[in-house]
Amino acid sequence: MKKQISLLFVFILLLTGCSKQPLKDSFFKTANTLDSYKMIQSQETKGISNDLAVIEKDDITPTTFQATAKGMLLVNETKNEYLVAKQPFKKIYPASLTKVLTAYVVMKYGNLEDEVTIKSDITFNEEDVKVCFLQKGDKVSVETLLHGLLIASENDCAVALARYISGNQNKFVALMNQEAKLLGATNSHFMNPHGLHNKNHYTTPYDLYLIFHAASQYEIFNEIIQKPTYTMVYKNAFGQRVTFDLENTNQYINKDAKLTQPNLVTVLGGKTGTTENSGSSLILLSKSKTDTYISVVTNEEDKEHLYQTMTQLLNEVTIED
Repeated sequence: MKKQISLLFVFILLLTGCSKQPLKDSFFKTANTLDSYKMIQSQETKGISNDLAVIEKDDITPTTFQATAKGMLLVNETKNEYLVAKQPFKKIYPASLTKVLTAYVVMKYGNLEDEVTIKSDITFNEEDVKVCFLQKGDKVSVETLLHGLLIASENDCAVALARYISGNQNKFVALMNQEAKLLGATNSHFMNPHGLHNKNHYTTPYDLYLIFHAASQYEIFNEIIQKPTYTMVYKNAFGQRVTFDLENTNQYINKDAKLTQPNLVTVLGGKTGTTENSGSSLILLSKSKTDTYISVVTNEEDKEHLYQTMTQLLNEVTIED
């Protein structure tokens, strides 16, 4: 009898905490009911205010300028305080700002050194979609695809990474939405990994801040978004070397843009987003002599006004003596 009890105890241990499953495996095996999902979400987001700026109501913090952007947010990351908040919880279309969440999911669950094989053609229903022309049979590293995703906003890189992580886009999108909620971005819903327009694909300025904050905890993310240019190097189906030059879509980083910089902060990097339905949007990581900032401008009428508004927003930063 004692031998049977001992065997049973060992079996129970094997089924519980002694196993070291990665988060992605244990999450999907336990979060198969609404109650278990809520439990995990509560555990993951507990203490979220400890290292994040919290905005309790949809308010407008006065600025010294006027802007047509639908949403603005300026957060002091060092002090976890927001300085400006214009309609932070308003539903907006994020366009390619979506790719920040895509990158976050890939960095969390993927391996930068993995080689991704493009197993089928990547096509889109829209015309003039920004791509780096990945073809069936191409073999590209995850790190290279992340560069294409974040520097030049290549949409086929987003699809390739989604397939790599989850097998197909639909499963990856489900993972995106789960991860967004775990980050506290509960007013968002994503329909694809790239941000091409879909009426059910939306977020808010505050949710974008939460997602960008999480992504910026990864060193590789911060390294990539600071690069003005990058050359993708990979092999095609015939083993031949392929190169594709990228330029950063962020005009603060793109040296050819010669954009006027803010007064008291240096822009380190960020992500752009533009579609006909969303207008022009931008999220940035910046640094003063003492503090780090995340700034968001969404749905400006065009790129010219977008950068004017962002510079004015960053000029709201004041340096304490």
